[in-house]
Amino acid sequence: MISTRHHRSSFQIQAATNERWRDFDIMLFLTILVLMVFGTVAVWSAVGQPSILTWNLGSQQLLFGVIGIALMFIVASIDYRYFESAAWALYALGIGFLLTVLSPLGVVISGAENWIDIGFAILQPSEFAKVTTIIALCAFISSRGPAMREFGNFVIAGMIVALPMLIVLIGPDLGQAMVYVSFWGASLLVARTSKRYILAVIAILPAVIAFAWFFVLEEYQRIRLECSFNPDIDPLGYCFQSIQGGISIGAGGLYGAGLEGGTQSQMDLLNVRESDFIFAHASGMFGFFGMIALFLALVMFLWRG
Repeated sequence: MISTRHHRSSFQIQAATNERWRDFDIMLFLTILVLMVFGTVAVWSAVGQPSILTWNLGSQQLLFGVIGIALMFIVASIDYRYFESAAWALYALGIGFLLTVLSPLGVVISGAENWIDIGFAILQPSEFAKVTTIIALCAFISSRGPAMREFGNFVIAGMIVALPMLIVLIGPDLGQAMVYVSFWGASLLVARTSKRYILAVIAILPAVIAFAWFFVLEEYQRIRLECSFNPDIDPLGYCFQSIQGGISIGAGGLYGAGLEGGTQSQMDLLNVRESDFIFAHASGMFGFFGMIALFLALVMFLWRG
């Protein structure tokens, strides 16, 4: 009898495991691999094509990509309901991790104190907090169901996103904060939110943008935004990078300039090309057709994901 129960239990576990992996999307997985290789090659090129055996941003990108794939398989093998039950604990952990930037571990990079130095690596807590915020937001929306049409739940969903976003803004890091805003915006579309609330958000958006422009953004942030539309206002100062990025994208032509990147990368005029301006550098490498292929891979990722 014990043997029979054990056999049935093992059979049930195996059946559940097989069912979980039966829907594994091989096309999505291959798309992820393509994007990972693309990103690794671009970063490796941007830092000067050093030996992949040395510790550089290119080898780091490759290592973290492999670790990410391993974690993907581990997380995919866990029933998502476990994450739902631990959503608020994970959310609190993410908020606590965000606050570490205000501790002695916090370091300032590019004018934003949104990083921590743990000795062997520099981490950005907001990346971890993005995941925990999404888990908490999804758990809340799932638990409310049709009741998400109620105003109170609409506000709570916004507050879930607002707390980590405000901590990031203290940095200040406007770019990261906007990512959190996108989480909330996406939730409005999938959470059965009343159209009245969505229209209300759209109606007050111009006022929010105006308030942020005059009272929230620093002067250098306003100038950088203006550079996106009119780089001639300060071509040798704040707008220099935007101009070099545009030249680098155009210099790639149809087929790209190869692993050394475009002219601006080769002449070392395109700064931070390994991170903020990686798209401009990659455009110089792979050219128009290469970036179209990247765009199609991203579309495939969004579609299959």
